[in-house]
Amino acid sequence: MIDVMQYIPLVRKIAGKFYKKFHFRYEYEELFQVGCVGLLKAIGEFDESKGYKFITYAYPQVWGAIHNYIRDDSWYMAPNCRTRVKKAHPPDSLDIPVGENMKNTWKETLPCDEPGYGNVELRVLVDNLSPKQKEVIKMFYFRDMTPKEIAKTLGITRQAFYERRRWALRKLRKELEA
Repeated sequence: MIDVMQYIPLVRKIAGKFYKKFHFRYEYEELFQVGCVGLLKAIGEFDESKGYKFITYAYPQVWGAIHNYIRDDSWYMAPNCRTRVKKAHPPDSLDIPVGENMKNTWKETLPCDEPGYGNVELRVLVDNLSPKQKEVIKMFYFRDMTPKEIAKTLGITRQAFYERRRWALRKLRKELEA
């Protein structure tokens, strides 16, 4: 029989780590409660016959419960965040007056009339990425696939997807700043 009270400090510790990062959005008690639910789930699913210590099973369960709670919050990392951003910030009209005198429009200030001209530099930069990074960037940003779909398609974990995307974006940022 596992004593719940014995593992409350573990939940407090994990909730505290998340609270330090997201104190402006979540209350500590909220994160602590979610962690306690994760602890209760871990107690219900733990199999003592395998010979492992309970804490080695409970820690990732509690951490995962809090992490999933934050991830699933539409404020933080919603799966459809690109859709929300597009709806919240629709593109401006090309007929809006710009410049010092507000006499010219965006159409008049564009350097070229060829379709796709503005994306040429970005395409060249993406082509400089490694094949794995290029694949991840194209699937995520150009084909609007979710991380879960990309991971499944490429046969990798979601964590591997996030790592590849992070390194690709760093490389693109360096190239753009140069």
